[in-house]
Amino acid sequence: MEQLLLDREIVETLFKKLGRTYPPDSVIFLEDDSATDEMFIIVSGNVEILKNHREIEISGPTTLKFGTIQERLAVLGPGDFFGEMAMLNEKTRSASARALNQVQTIVLKKDDLFALFERKPKLAVQMLRSISNRLRDTSARPSLDLILPELQKRIAQWDAERRAGTREEVLKREADLPVRREEEKVTKKQPSAPESGRARAEKKSVQPVKACADCNRAARPDAKFCDLCGKRL
Repeated sequence: MEQLLLDREIVETLFKKLGRTYPPDSVIFLEDDSATDEMFIIVSGNVEILKNHREIEISGPTTLKFGTIQERLAVLGPGDFFGEMAMLNEKTRSASARALNQVQTIVLKKDDLFALFERKPKLAVQMLRSISNRLRDTSARPSLDLILPELQKRIAQWDAERRAGTREEVLKREADLPVRREEEKVTKKQPSAPESGRARAEKKSVQPVKACADCNRAARPDAKFCDLCGKRL
């Protein structure tokens, strides 16, 4: 930003008459303020210009919500001026101004500014050139509203990749763990040893038997009568 070139004598005279001091971290004006009949020339200190942006919500695998986001448009120093657009257009403030440290300013109303122009015509040319450069820089800077959709897309993509990467790492760690002996017994089917001929014969020869209900004598499976008491089985 082009600074205003004012003689020290003029600055001292204006500050004595129209000077105002702001302590560190104090608000000079807020965005959308309707009290716009003043502009400011910085004598000493630094002022930041802030723009508020609406609350945003970024949807993806994880929903992220952000409150009002403040974008820093500029940091101004001695010789810089601000607040002139709202004063000249008689509109609300388009941004906020905050003192970063102790700031001394010259506060001008419209009549004060025009009187200064009559006294220093070159000052009007400087100010118009500075305003023109500022407007050009503002239009060239991408608006946060235009950046947000791409920002949302990138954060959602990053979150999805992070989650996928986390799952893959967990699966890899689990695959690398040694299987315990007890788990092997449950999860792995051990092959059975082949049966011997005798074992197969014994298994085949084992047959269910009957018993007489009266004398408890054993009988063949196909017997219909007890061979001891003659009772029907």
